[in-house]
Amino acid sequence: SPANDLNDPSAYIAFGNFLIDRGYVDQGLTTLRQAQAVQSKDVPVADAILSDKLFELRRYDEAVPVLKSLIAADFQADTARGRLIECYLRLRKPELAREEIGKLSEDDLGSLATMLMRADMLSLEGKQNESNDLIDQAIQDYPEDALAYLKRATRLMSDRQTMPDAIADLTRAIELDPTNADAYRFRSLVYAELGRMEDAARDVVASAEANPDSLQLRLGAINRLIELDREQMASDLVDTALKRRPTDLTLMMSAGDMFTAAGLHQTAMRYYEQAWEQSKTFAIGQRLATSILEQPRPDIRRARQIAQDPNLTSSESPATYMLRARIESVAKNTDGVRTNLTSAYELIKNNPQQLAVWTRSLSDMLDGVPAALTYLAALDREKSLSPWASLFRAQLMLSDDTTKVEAMRQLGRVIDTVQDPSIKQNAYKFRSMARYGEGDFTGASEDMRKALELAPNDAEVLNNLAYTLAQHMDKAAEAEPLARQAVQINPNSRASLDTLGLVLLEVNKAEEAATVLQRALSLAQTDVDKAPVLVHLARALLASGNPGEAQNAASEARTIMAGDSASFSDEVRADLEQIQTELRNQ
Repeated sequence: SPANDLNDPSAYIAFGNFLIDRGYVDQGLTTLRQAQAVQSKDVPVADAILSDKLFELRRYDEAVPVLKSLIAADFQADTARGRLIECYLRLRKPELAREEIGKLSEDDLGSLATMLMRADMLSLEGKQNESNDLIDQAIQDYPEDALAYLKRATRLMSDRQTMPDAIADLTRAIELDPTNADAYRFRSLVYAELGRMEDAARDVVASAEANPDSLQLRLGAINRLIELDREQMASDLVDTALKRRPTDLTLMMSAGDMFTAAGLHQTAMRYYEQAWEQSKTFAIGQRLATSILEQPRPDIRRARQIAQDPNLTSSESPATYMLRARIESVAKNTDGVRTNLTSAYELIKNNPQQLAVWTRSLSDMLDGVPAALTYLAALDREKSLSPWASLFRAQLMLSDDTTKVEAMRQLGRVIDTVQDPSIKQNAYKFRSMARYGEGDFTGASEDMRKALELAPNDAEVLNNLAYTLAQHMDKAAEAEPLARQAVQINPNSRASLDTLGLVLLEVNKAEEAATVLQRALSLAQTDVDKAPVLVHLARALLASGNPGEAQNAASEARTIMAGDSASFSDEVRADLEQIQTELRNQ
């Protein structure tokens, strides 16, 4: 069939995979679902591809109905049932996993994969000894299969007393399968926990080299080496890959971004330079110029040269003006900063998304909020700020104690006088958060309700109102439908799922809360995001009768939060202390 045939599922599948591989996950999944509509009912290949992708993305609840349809169509049914059991285990639904395992043949029941899934099921059911016995039996039955040793090692890793045994099992797994990247990665984690950092770093490198063609594995290893403070080893891992793939822009840019995130700007600059030689795009030029500015003695001339490159100046762009403003800010050229900021403003003054970013950058560019507000006042006198710019100016004023009262007055004037419902709705949102910050939960909730009258499907406001009602106003029952609506609108929002989990806890639906919070945890991208969810998950697990798993979640949260006083609120710390006290009293 032609590639553009709307009845050809392969076209949708190819494009869907392309989008997902490049980070456009939701768009890619939508395209794969379009393939479902035109696939053969007898050969539902789109279902098979979609279920694989959903499983890889840890969207197990979405994968379940697709896997069921494969089984119903008797297409790759054995594989689909095994994957369905895995989904139920990941979703912490051992009763459904047991039901599907009961449909397997005697031969399948004795397979290594099924034995290990049964072990996980028994563990979820609280039958830890039976689970461990089954893993030991799997090793006896399959002594030459690395997977059985790997499974036992993951159990042994959790207890410092049995970590040497975990290392022995992982070493055996590596002997049986030297290409098993997970075995190296897990052994590295154990070595790090035992303080054997050189061994840990060597295993990280080995995990990448076990499958040298996997960019994802290599990037994960590079990131881990940076975490282990092994900058040179991480850089060597990038350079080794670039010898094989000297034009791989994704590797250069990803490595540069990782080193940048760790504050290692000298190394980051080297990879951005290589990327710039390959392709003079704005994204690369911006990163390169920014990394230059982060050096101890920044080469301002070189940064200006990049920002003036014909590839970046072929058309007027607010991003280019903002890059130049940043350069002039480092050069302490205040007039140059203001000139470029104003040029950017002229291009985006009626674009709320870009204006929000522009306004947030002012205090960095102009050395503080007071200087930023002085600049905005001058810009208002000279050009008269657009309604959106005036709104964001009021939001910026909220961040300075000396202008907070005036900011609240300005927001009130916007609410009373502006006709544009989008501007009015955002004014309510800004004022509600200011009131929330002052502890005026009644006033905040009133503003949130007004905002929802103007935009009933604003998931952020629905989430904020649900949280405020449940956590601060003892109105969890009223909060529940709001929290559910927020998740329905944005099912992949960690914050909305976290709030729904908390609300469900308050209305005594602990088991559902635990499932929802597991989903929230799978979407957390950073430790700062993970820790509060882990605290809430610990509460849900304890309330649903799983004190052991609750202890694991609380311990992980404590490890993340230890020594980090700035990233977590007093509320989260108090919640962690409370759940730990409850666990100790079990």
